[in-house]
Amino acid sequence: MTRGHIWPDGLIGRVMLVLLGAILLEFLGSALLYQYFDTSKSREESARNLAEQLVVADQVLSGASPARRHALESQLSSDHVRIVWRTVPTADQTSRKESLREVRDIMIDWEGNLARRDIHLAYDHNEQRIVGSIALADGSHVQFVTDMRSHLESFYLSAFSIGTLLIGVFLAAALVIRALGSPLRNLATAADAAGHGEPVLLTERGPPTCAPWPAPSTRCNSASPA
Repeated sequence: MTRGHIWPDGLIGRVMLVLLGAILLEFLGSALLYQYFDTSKSREESARNLAEQLVVADQVLSGASPARRHALESQLSSDHVRIVWRTVPTADQTSRKESLREVRDIMIDWEGNLARRDIHLAYDHNEQRIVGSIALADGSHVQFVTDMRSHLESFYLSAFSIGTLLIGVFLAAALVIRALGSPLRNLATAADAAGHGEPVLLTERGPPTCAPWPAPSTRCNSASPA
C-alpha cells in the first residue's frame, strides 16, 4: 500500500477492502435499524407502564390522608418508577422537548383518564432520566422518577454497542478474507515472478478428488503436486 493512500495497490488488498466495506455497511444499517425500533418499542412500553402506575398512585393517594401518603410511597414505587408525594409540581419541559410530548401522548392514549390531568414531564439535570408529576384533587402532586432514558443517552449507548460490534465484525471478516485470499495472493505473486522470467514452482493444493456421488468409489486421491 502506498504511503498516504487508503486505496491499496495490490489486488488482494483491494478485494479485501471492498468486501469489508460491503459487510460493514450492511451490518451498520441493520444494527441502526434494529436499535431504532428496539428503542422506540422500549420507550413506548415504559410510557404505558408509567401511565398505569400513575393511575394507581392517584387513586391510592387521593383516598389516603396526608399523614399516611408518605408511608405509601414505597408501596406504590417499583423497580423502574419511584413515586413520591409532594406539595409542589415538577417543572414542565414538554413545550420545549418533542420527545417528552411523545411520551405524554403515549401515556394519555393508553390511560384516557390522564387526558384531563395536568401532567408535567422533564429530564433530570443530566438528561438521563425522565421525571414528572400529576396534580391530585387537593392540589398536591404525585411526583415520579423513571428509568426511561432520554434520546441522548439512548444514542450514546447505541453508538457504543454498535461500535463494539463493528470492531468485532471487522476483525473477524479481515481474518476470514485474508485466509480465503491466500491462494489468490500466492498465484498473483507467482504470475508476477513468471512475468519477470523467474522460475516458479507451484504446488497444487485443494480438496481430495473423488468419484462423483453416488457412483461407488473405494479410493479418494488428493491432488498431486504440479
